[in-house]
Amino acid sequence: MGSGRRARKGGRAQGRGEPSPWAQALERAKWEVARSLGVDQEVESVGWSGLPAHQTGRIGGRLRGRLRLQLARQIRTGEPGTGPDDPAPPS
Repeated sequence: MGSGRRARKGGRAQGRGEPSPWAQALERAKWEVARSLGVDQEVESVGWSGLPAHQTGRIGGRLRGRLRLQLARQIRTGEPGTGPDDPAPPS
């Protein structure tokens, strides 16, 4: 059947402790989009789960668009990704 364990949400490294670099970058991007849409004050007062569905949908849609553009740019230029499984660029 399975181990009975489910994957945790939130992108925590190894399921505990500090959020992974990917989760931290995603959180920053969510706040940038919320700021650009003018709903950051509402997020601060009611939290992400307190936002109406149409606002979270707008944020998610813009976030998806940004990620899609970033991926396309990386593919065009051949630069390495910034995902959690991608190797760090050489220093």
